[in-house]
Amino acid sequence: MTTPELAGGLPRNDDTVLVRGINHLLAVVPHLIGYRPDHSLVVVATRLEGTRHGVHRGSVAFAARVDLPPPTHLPQLPHALGGPLRRVASEGGQLMLHTFGYDLPTGPDGEVDAGYAEALLQTLESTARRAGAELHDLDLVRDQGREHRRLLVATCRTEEPWQPVPPAADVPAAADFVLQGRAPLPSREVVAAAVRRRDETAAARTDLALTLLAADPAKLDRDVALRALGAWVVHGSPSPGARERAWITAELHDRQVRDALLGRWLPQMFDLHDVLGPDDAALLARWVPPWPREDSDAALDRLLELAAKVPVQLGAPVVTVAAFVAWVHGQGTVANEACDLALEVDPDYRMAVLLRECLDRGIKPTRDGADRQERRARRRGSDTAA
Repeated sequence: MTTPELAGGLPRNDDTVLVRGINHLLAVVPHLIGYRPDHSLVVVATRLEGTRHGVHRGSVAFAARVDLPPPTHLPQLPHALGGPLRRVASEGGQLMLHTFGYDLPTGPDGEVDAGYAEALLQTLESTARRAGAELHDLDLVRDQGREHRRLLVATCRTEEPWQPVPPAADVPAAADFVLQGRAPLPSREVVAAAVRRRDETAAARTDLALTLLAADPAKLDRDVALRALGAWVVHGSPSPGARERAWITAELHDRQVRDALLGRWLPQMFDLHDVLGPDDAALLARWVPPWPREDSDAALDRLLELAAKVPVQLGAPVVTVAAFVAWVHGQGTVANEACDLALEVDPDYRMAVLLRECLDRGIKPTRDGADRQERRARRRGSDTAA
């Protein structure tokens, strides 16, 4: 069974997207995970915030996709999903699971295999119990996401017929996601291809520039390299030339520079001042703008485009940075693909190994730097006392 791919589950900015009912939630699943799933199980967990007039109100606490397992691997589902769900459940509140099975195995008559569907339902019930959550709904989806059939509604089994999935255009929440930059791609394969794209002509020019740099390392200008990186990734212009790409590649092979860049772009996860002293941190902050809030997906795509123009054997640092950015911003598929790519280039690249461990265990990145800052203050206090 593949590693569960965590999704952001939230809009890209602080605006609230309101989803009314399971049918509307089904319509926005592709927006949550970034593409239209097939042969997949998608789990969306909501945390109950109250009930009024018999209607539950909650917020999305977790969203993930996993390949639909073959019958013999169904017992592995509680292990694959249990850890992440238990961590979310431990944060408090009642957790309700809304699950969607895309393209279940079919029998000779073309209908969903009833035995598989029943086994999936029982396995999901067991997964929910072990995680301290409640399995609230299970919908089966087929015909490229156009039809669905409900097997479990508000914890009660049902025998509803196949029904059309509401078109995204008719669901206000889907329009809200699109306005906030979360239009889904056609498939996971399209996402993977975007991560693994190559521009070999540009990469060859970068390689030549690196050869020239090796002959005269003093020509490397860190200021120009990091300014070019920040301007391209964050603002989209200008595109770095071969010389700038070579300098950026060389700089990111310096672990301190790479970690400082993570601290600049992912302050909720890394502290720039843990990597650089005050003067150097201020200088890097002038060179590299913070990660954009409104154009995050496009910025990540530009970072991956830069990776495509770097020689494959030297691409692990930039691809790993992209993987961390994708992980923190809820793009689980991009994070998994980019992390795999980095480890294919360099199986011992430690930051990629660390991220792979987080992804395999379904660990969610923190979105609040308060705990990190508190730990840092404690460390400083200990250093002073020592």
